Amino acid sequence: MLRSSTTSKLKIFKQRLDEVHQKCSGSCHNVSKADKVLLTLFVNLSPVITALKPKYRHYTNGPLEGINRKIKQIQRTAYGYRTFKHLKARIYLQTYLGKDTKSSVKTA
Repeated sequence: MLRSSTTSKLKIFKQRLDEVHQKCSGSCHNVSKADKVLLTLFVNLSPVITALKPKYRHYTNGPLEGINRKIKQIQRTAYGYRTFKHLKARIYLQTYLGKDTKSSVKTA
């Protein structure tokens, strides 16, 4: 499954992660920025591992990024709407009117 070099690197990484966690258990004021990054990773380790499972690898945030780009383009083109209600209506018209929404949401 995993090569021995990868396995040894993972062991070293886990040891380093545990060291930082023990070091920061009392106070995190005298900790380097790199250690803070490792501590944040330790706190969020379970969701990160879950996201890396093969079951979730094929999901992408591409459709959401496309909608965000479309909204920004509408705002640039319009130079501002009088009310947020009008902007919301324009976004809805541009995004969903006359389009099959099921086919627009795809995974990689």
